[in-house]
Amino acid sequence: MGSRVPEAMAGATAAAVDPARALARARQVLATEAAAITALAERLGAPFVAALSLILECRGRVVVSGIGKSGHVARKLAATLASTGTPAFFVHASEAAHGDLGMIAPGDVVVVLSNSGETDELVSLLPHLKREGAAIIALTGNEQSSLAQAADVHLDAAVDAEACPLGLAPTASTTAALALGDALALALLEARGFSAEDFARSHPGGSLGRRLFTRVADITGLDVIGLVIHELLFMVNLLFEMLDGAFARAVMALEHAGFKLPHAARDLGDGLIDR
Repeated sequence: MGSRVPEAMAGATAAAVDPARALARARQVLATEAAAITALAERLGAPFVAALSLILECRGRVVVSGIGKSGHVARKLAATLASTGTPAFFVHASEAAHGDLGMIAPGDVVVVLSNSGETDELVSLLPHLKREGAAIIALTGNEQSSLAQAADVHLDAAVDAEACPLGLAPTASTTAALALGDALALALLEARGFSAEDFARSHPGGSLGRRLFTRVADITGLDVIGLVIHELLFMVNLLFEMLDGAFARAVMALEHAGFKLPHAARDLGDGLIDR
């Protein structure tokens, strides 16, 4: 059976693109999201520094959690933290209530992301996180929300409006949360004195890792001296191939003239003649 395309999608596929309208919408989206990030920068203050200090003083690991689009942003934040010197991992908010809470231990810092700050799956975790002795950082768009009020530190990621023309799809809000997470990760990187060499250790497969961290021995399985000897022997053999019989004739002429040659030279000359 052929796949059926919903009528609304079929109509959209058949519709011609209005270049002027499409470009105007794209520019409006970018402008809205850029404005949201600019507004975040202007609001940064003591809570951001408090979140930074809480993570720097963390005796365990940083656990990042969210659901939906905020969950995708949370997963990216955990990856960025882990690759820039802050041990971190992602826990899905729904899975946490079904056993993954066991991944969170006393001394951990839990960063929860939710634009509304009222995501049921995250709110229901709060008493369990507090019982475990984990510190909580909430990154939300509502400072009066349940998550913001219960957290040890609240990071305000509110936006004036979504970039979506329907006002429904998370767009400016997820961009703001992503940017604020990056700001936190890179401020931590700087505070830890994390270097390019440190970065390379967790990125052995990337171009930066190969440039900064890979040694000759990692590539060839030989030490540097062994590699040099191998290359020199190759060049000597190549030279002998080029000289071929001329070298053999030179050895014979020298011996006939009464010169005492090393055994290696005589053996090499004999070998070339036999060829």
